[in-house]
Amino acid sequence: MKRRTLLSMLMYPALSSVKLFSSQRKLSNLSEHFFDISEHQTIGVRELTTTPQKFVENNSDIAAAINGPYFSPNYKTQGIVYLAEGQQLGDGNLEYVRGYFSVSKSGNEIKVGEVLGGTGTLDEKLRNYWFVIGMHPLLVVNKAVHMQAREDRYKYDNQRGVKKGYRSAIGTKNGKTIYFAVSEDKITIEEWAERLQTFGYQGAINLDGGPFSQLAERKDGKIEVKGKGNSPTRLIIFEYKK
Repeated sequence: MKRRTLLSMLMYPALSSVKLFSSQRKLSNLSEHFFDISEHQTIGVRELTTTPQKFVENNSDIAAAINGPYFSPNYKTQGIVYLAEGQQLGDGNLEYVRGYFSVSKSGNEIKVGEVLGGTGTLDEKLRNYWFVIGMHPLLVVNKAVHMQAREDRYKYDNQRGVKKGYRSAIGTKNGKTIYFAVSEDKITIEEWAERLQTFGYQGAINLDGGPFSQLAERKDGKIEVKGKGNSPTRLIIFEYKK
């Protein structure tokens, strides 16, 4: 049997045709890459110890990549990282899940909230989606900073005071377009949520930050890198061409 490539295994043929739209912007220490899922490209994930920059450099079909969620000391990605047809890359530990970023099977409905839609068990609900990240904390929901981002656990460290670091997130501004975002300065989770809300995010959930926070994009034949992180992450979230 002919061996299939990673990208061919991740493709989902039923995705509806949506106008192709992809770009990157830097606004007040916020760098973004955004795109619509279409018949030409979509979103994928892969467990791999690398940086977004190296991943884009080594894969010509990748348009952009960002670091994934937190991972545990045993290097397993925390929470839910689900891709269509039952691929579960997270450890499934709901202790780490306080909200969800989801993309419908059609690819044209993106939501961020505390629960997934549908009925039945979590596994049954996941099968209603093309892509789901279950993580913590929620940053923006319904265009407002979520209360999780304002909790002391994300603002203060008992020994070192205020928790500031480089930040990464995945979200949407209109329920149709996926946004990758990184901060270019060290800020608290609360400040990060407020920044995303200020720049029009309808919903966003936090990804790993600090030394792992990096966004890379292939643009005009060159690779542009945003964010200050340069440490290898354990999971890559990416936009790829079909």
